[in-house]
Amino acid sequence: MSLLNPTYLWALLALAVPIAIHLWSKRKVKLIKIGSTKFLNELDAKQTNAIQLNERFLLLIRFLILALLVLLLAKPLLKTDSSNNSITYLIAPSLLNNEKVISFLDTVPENSKRVLQSSFPAIDGYSVAESLKLVPGYWQLAKEMETIPSDSIVVFTNSFVSGIKGMLPEINANVQWVSIASELSLNNTVIRATLMKDSIQLLLVNEGFQHLGFEKETLPLKSDRFRINTAKDSLTIALEKNQYQVPLIPFQTIQVRIVYEDSLVNQMKYIRAAYNTAARYLKKPIEIIADKQGESPGLITTENLIWLSKKPLPIFEGKAVLFRPDSMASSLIVPAPIKNRFHLTSLLNAKISIEGRLVEQLILTLDLNEGLKAEIASHDKRVVPVEEIRTEQPFEAQDKMLATFFDLSPWLWGLLILMMLVERILAKYRRQ
Repeated sequence: MSLLNPTYLWALLALAVPIAIHLWSKRKVKLIKIGSTKFLNELDAKQTNAIQLNERFLLLIRFLILALLVLLLAKPLLKTDSSNNSITYLIAPSLLNNEKVISFLDTVPENSKRVLQSSFPAIDGYSVAESLKLVPGYWQLAKEMETIPSDSIVVFTNSFVSGIKGMLPEINANVQWVSIASELSLNNTVIRATLMKDSIQLLLVNEGFQHLGFEKETLPLKSDRFRINTAKDSLTIALEKNQYQVPLIPFQTIQVRIVYEDSLVNQMKYIRAAYNTAARYLKKPIEIIADKQGESPGLITTENLIWLSKKPLPIFEGKAVLFRPDSMASSLIVPAPIKNRFHLTSLLNAKISIEGRLVEQLILTLDLNEGLKAEIASHDKRVVPVEEIRTEQPFEAQDKMLATFFDLSPWLWGLLILMMLVERILAKYRRQ
C-alpha cells in the first residue's frame, strides 16, 4: 500500500485525545450522602464487567475513527497487479564503455537495461564499437519512451548538444534524466585534406565539451609530416602523437556557366565579378564561361549554371541559379522548392551586390563542403546541463500513472460511517 499524502500521518498524534478523555472521565466520582443502606441492592459483578468492557470497546472504536480520518487525508493507494517493470534503465550508446556505468549495470537485472536508441534494443549483443559514433536524438526518443512497459524510466546520457533537436516535449511517462561526465578524449582532428598546386590544405576540428572550432593549416608538398599513398586519393598525417588517414581531395577548377539574354547583360557582369572575388577568397580557380542565350552548348556537363533569362530552364541536373525577381524575398539568393535550384531575387548593381553579400551567397550555392556536415557532427562533443534536456510530465500523465493504483478511500469512508454508528450505539448503551 502507498500513501499519496504521507505527511498527514502526523495527525495520528490525535489518538492521545480519546485516552485523555477516558482517563479524565474516571476521575469524576459523584458522592451522594444517604442515611441508610437498607434499601440498596448489591451491584451485580457481571453488570460491572459489562460496563468496563463497553468502555474499552468505546475507546477502541474512537481510536479507529480517528485513524480512519487520518488515512483518508493521507489517501491510501493499493498497487494493482501489472506486468510492467518497476524501473527501466536506458543508457546512451557512448556510455556503454564507461567504467562507472558498467559497474552500475552489473547490479541491474538484464531485462531492466536497454540502449538509448530507436526501438531500445537490449544491451546484450549490442556493438559497442559502433555505438561511439551515435548521438541519440533525446526528445524524439523521449516520445518513443511512452511505449516502454515500465512504471519509471531512468536515462543515463552525456547530454550532447547535437542530440537536442526540435521542441521540448511533454510525455506520458515518468522519466528521470541523469547526466554522466564524458571520459572521451578531446583533441584536434584532421577531417579533410585538399591537394593544392604546391601545398596540402588541412581542415582541423577542435573538439571540446563547451566549444567546437575549426582551423585550416597549409603544409608544403615536401613536408615530412604526411605521406600520400600511391593512388593519391588519401594521406596519412601525424598530429599530436596520433596518426590520421584522411581522403585527399584533388585540386580541381570550379566550372561556372552564365547564360544570359541581351536585357540582362549587366547582371552577367556583376555575377562574373562576384565569382572572381570568390576565387581569390577561396584560393581556388573558378572557370567562368558566359554565353548569350541560344549560343550555350554543353549545359548538361556544366557543374554550376547561372540562368539569366525569363524563359524556362531546360533539363539540367547540376546546380542552377535562376533569375526570378521577388520583392518579398528575405535574401538576394534563396533556395527554390526544387533540389539544387536557387533564385536570384533582384536586379544587381554595385550597392545591392555589396549589401546583399552576393559573393558569400554564390559561394554557398557551390556547396564546396558537401558531406562535411555529417563528418563534423561525429566530432561534436559539446554538452549542456541535464536540466535543458529534461522532459516534463503533464497532469494527465500523472493521472494515467495513478490509474495503476486502486484507491481505498471509498471503502475507508464506508468503514468510517459504520464505526461512527457503532460508537453512538455503545455510547448510548453506556449511559443507560
